[in-house]
Amino acid sequence: DTLFSQFKVYQKYILALLIVGGTFGYYYYPILKNPKYLYQTEDILDYKEVSGAITALQEQGIASPSVEQIAANANLHAWKDGKKIGTLFEEEKRTRVAELLPYLTDNNYIVLIYKPLYSNVIYLNVLCLVFVFVFFGYQYKNDPPQGAYIEKILFLFLPYCSLEIVHYFGYIKSVELSTYLQLYDIGVYLTMVVLLGLLLFFSLRLRFITSVTGNFYERELVSDPEHTSRWRDSIDSLIVRHFLNPTTFHGRLLAPRPTKGEA
Repeated sequence: DTLFSQFKVYQKYILALLIVGGTFGYYYYPILKNPKYLYQTEDILDYKEVSGAITALQEQGIASPSVEQIAANANLHAWKDGKKIGTLFEEEKRTRVAELLPYLTDNNYIVLIYKPLYSNVIYLNVLCLVFVFVFFGYQYKNDPPQGAYIEKILFLFLPYCSLEIVHYFGYIKSVELSTYLQLYDIGVYLTMVVLLGLLLFFSLRLRFITSVTGNFYERELVSDPEHTSRWRDSIDSLIVRHFLNPTTFHGRLLAPRPTKGEA
């Protein structure tokens, strides 16, 4: 909406749907195409090979087989783009077996199943951060006036997306299900703090735009943004009052903004 302000409303919606739908489809198409995709990833197929090798060795009377014994009996492959391209060497097989062994304890395999899904969440949140930084970069360079509380709402998406990246990265690195559940519990509380902040600013914006003054300002912002000054909301006033010199700032609703010819 900020970058393509000259576009018509329906064009903005089409562009937004293309960006969101395109990225979502790119990352989640394999799951949409095959509902059992998470059970057919490289990690899970290797996990099944290791598990099968352990079971076979135990049937032979080896109750606690070593990594070397498991590697010798497991048929582990090298992968590229989800396809088998060859068989691992013995040293690589032992390394791979050592990586997968912790997931064979209790229900730790659940973390391994959801690993591709969590990776996609990280990629999408990184993309969201890029768009938020593009927004603030555009704001810094061109300084177009925004609706009340819009910048605060966008700013809160920075910690929200950053927390999502940290949380899901922690989930991926969790080998034990108990560790994953602990990280999940902590992450929920941290994310809720940010979501409550978003709820607060959305509520303040809703109250503003439903008021007579706010309704008038938002209409002026759409019809004549070149001659409409930035709205100083309650958060701005709080910052000015406590951290800046209030006498140098005037509480204005509308003020002339120089056009390109006048600047």
